[in-house]
This record gives sequence, structure tokens and C-alpha cells, in this order.
Amino acid sequence: MEIFVIAVFSALLIIITCLPDRIIEENLLDGTISQIDNDSILVESTSGESPFYVAYMMGETVFKNISINQLSVGDNIKIEHTGQVLESMPIQVYCKTVWKEIV
Repeated sequence: MEIFVIAVFSALLIIITCLPDRIIEENLLDGTISQIDNDSILVESTSGESPFYVAYMMGETVFKNISINQLSVGDNIKIEHTGQVLESMPIQVYCKTVWKEIV
């Protein structure tokens, strides 16, 4: 019986760790790139309360189907941030994932 319980918990642990991360809709921002720096992007927002936001890159930021070198001013992007929003002007967020929207 003990072996069965351990096997079930082990299987659940493996399943949980292999599941992909979920995207939280309220942590998504999109807009047009206005300026690119070494570790941040200034984005003109197409949705949200603030007209601009600064998206800071982290060491673990993932670029989907692109690299930071392939981004340029005027590109439309979508950003998933960590959920931590610094309410300054402009709003500041930390990027988890960046997608380039193909128009």
C-alpha cells in the first residue's frame, strides 16, 4: 500500500512539473515599440490605461520566434509580464515573454 501511495505522488509530481506555464490574460500588454535600450523597451500601448509603458528584460525573459536583435522601432509586440506593475509614469513592468506580432 505504501508503495502505491508513493508511486501515485511521484506520478502527480512528474505530471505537474511537465505542464506548460499558463498565460494569465491580465498580465498581457501589447503595443508598438517606440524605443529600444539594452535592457528595456519603451512601448506605446494599444490597450490599457497608460499610453506608454517600459518593459524591462530579465535574464529569464523568453522571446517567442524572435530575438531581441530582430526587434525594431515600429514593430507591434505582445508582452507577458510578471504581474508586478510599477505605477509610475510611464508604467514599468518586467517581461516574462515577448512575441512579435506579424501584421
